[in-house]
Amino acid sequence: MYLTDPSDAIARAWHAAFPSLFLDAARMPAGIRAHLRYPPDLFDAQSQVWATYHIGNVDDFYTRADAWKRPADVSGPIQRVGTLRHGTLSRTPQSRPSYVLARLPGERREQFMLTTAFTPYSAPATSWYREEKTLLKHGYRVIAFDRRSHGSSENPPHGQDMATQGRDIDALIRHLQIKKAFLVGQSQGASCMWSFISQFGTEHLYGVISIDQTPKMINDENWPYGMTGLNRETRPAFFDKPLPTPNKKSLNLFLIGVLLRGKKYLNFDRERTKPLLLDHADADWRETVVRIRAALAEKA
Repeated sequence: MYLTDPSDAIARAWHAAFPSLFLDAARMPAGIRAHLRYPPDLFDAQSQVWATYHIGNVDDFYTRADAWKRPADVSGPIQRVGTLRHGTLSRTPQSRPSYVLARLPGERREQFMLTTAFTPYSAPATSWYREEKTLLKHGYRVIAFDRRSHGSSENPPHGQDMATQGRDIDALIRHLQIKKAFLVGQSQGASCMWSFISQFGTEHLYGVISIDQTPKMINDENWPYGMTGLNRETRPAFFDKPLPTPNKKSLNLFLIGVLLRGKKYLNFDRERTKPLLLDHADADWRETVVRIRAALAEKA
């Protein structure tokens, strides 16, 4: 065995215990050295960390506005790759690092290299995997789906408004023939629940859980509980850049309770999705919340 990195703590420990086990890498024959490959598991772990930690701006790092994610691996069984999953602990398979023979720009010869792919981060249904696992363990049926412009779903030019997002939830409930459901949504997902309720009521709901979403995002003199920095003056260009850091006000100003803020953040195609963002910002769901006739829990 050859020691290629003398600074590696684990290798040093083995070398100290078994001095004759390793040979210096300089003594490696050229024929063997030509076949050395970077460890795929190490590269996989490093690339997962790099997907977030390549971000140099503090605000962008917190909101994940420039984060990356692994794309879905569509080479496996097609039934495992979709935008709708329910009643299962399986996750949409993600693309893994792979060896390819390719020529880099400016190079004359092809090289055998280990590569991986990234796409812009969004808030996919798989973000709720841990919560799904807990609920399924206790016997609940769980449905996690990617809304339009989210996760693996398409980002169409039409339907970029909260009313359509609410109708999409109704269409899903009817398609799956669900008599009653308990809706859980975070951030804009919570506003989609309010949109659904405002249009279709709570006849098909046991209750709702709203996470990290105020019912009115725009701040004014009578409502200081909106999104940090968002008011009528800042609204037009508010979503043209990464969102500001969260509200740092004391906890007694929040509506109900405390929950650690999730790391998920949807990195929209800002140009095409800006109408949805602005409609989301303009919405005022306070009357909808007051009139709800189902169990309600809000977490800030």
